[in-house]
Amino acid sequence: MLPAVHDEPQPLSVVAFFNVILRRRRIAFGVPILALVLMLASWALTAGLERWRRPPPVYTATTTFDLESSTAPSGSNTSLGGLAAQLGLAPQQSGPPPYERLLRSRALLIPVTQMRFTIPTASGPRNGSIAQLFGLQARTGEQLREKAINTVRGAVKVGSDRAGTPALMVTTPWAPLSIQLADSLVARLNEFNTERQQSKVSRERRFTEARLEEKRVELRAAEARVQSFLEQNRDYRNSPMLTFQFDRLNRELQLKQSLYNTLAAAVENARIDEVRNSPVVSVIEPAYVPPKLDDEQTSWIPDIPTKGIIRLILAIFLGLFLAFAVEYFQRNRDQSPEDAAEFRMLAHDAAADLRRPWRLFAGLIPWRGRRRHELR
Repeated sequence: MLPAVHDEPQPLSVVAFFNVILRRRRIAFGVPILALVLMLASWALTAGLERWRRPPPVYTATTTFDLESSTAPSGSNTSLGGLAAQLGLAPQQSGPPPYERLLRSRALLIPVTQMRFTIPTASGPRNGSIAQLFGLQARTGEQLREKAINTVRGAVKVGSDRAGTPALMVTTPWAPLSIQLADSLVARLNEFNTERQQSKVSRERRFTEARLEEKRVELRAAEARVQSFLEQNRDYRNSPMLTFQFDRLNRELQLKQSLYNTLAAAVENARIDEVRNSPVVSVIEPAYVPPKLDDEQTSWIPDIPTKGIIRLILAIFLGLFLAFAVEYFQRNRDQSPEDAAEFRMLAHDAAADLRRPWRLFAGLIPWRGRRRHELR
């Protein structure tokens, strides 16, 4: 008996390889194309959601300044405590620094909300107040002013840099408005400080002038007493009692004269300080807005990430694999029709079990398995 001769499988040639790909081109090309379309759709959907969720651009202007106390008769030094004393704020109080509370106070923000600012728009420069630029609306002028104050207060942030220098940060949807608003707040802070100090010096001057007038009257009375004593006692030095009385009147006169001279000098200093207009706030770095890198116009073509390229390559290999798998099963079905029929039957049963999952557990119960076998 001759041994069975088995045909050795012929190696797949290059032409046969491409023939299979071209024969199953719908699968080989369709899977990568479908994967590419899905990735592009996913990128477009993600970009659209990000653009929709992205808040409108804002610009933060930052300026740093130093607080200086004006030269006063008391000779106060440059310090936050001296500034707090000038503003009438106790430095012992806890909380934010005095200048931070002042920059967020109504006394400072009300004049700023009434100023007019200019911003560039697509149709040209636009000029208006805070309420007009932000489109605020209210039933009454008081409500509109409160909304404008709250808008500016929300845009202002006061802090300090690494060196501890006070810094003011203003954030608005327009870079020019942020710069103008920061400069206006610092200028208003300086004006308010100067006015407050000048008002304090003016009160001190009026008080000192009143005291000076009182001391002038007392000095004239003391001089009159000494003059009257000398007119009545021309030779008082020969009498110990008259000498003692003269020394007492003279000491009183000298004391009145010394107090009068001190108050007169204080009044002159107060008059000089009252008209002094030295800046209390020194701007170290003017307000500026750093350029935004994301402001540049970007192309609508999405950047293809590395993961996308890897997924596309995997989709190409998946398409080739499915193409050759279909080709293999097709040839195997032609060569073994019985196996192909059994495969179709098993696939049909598996699909039926998937539609009714509880049937998968029927074989685990003995009587259910026997009954099912008998029914078959």
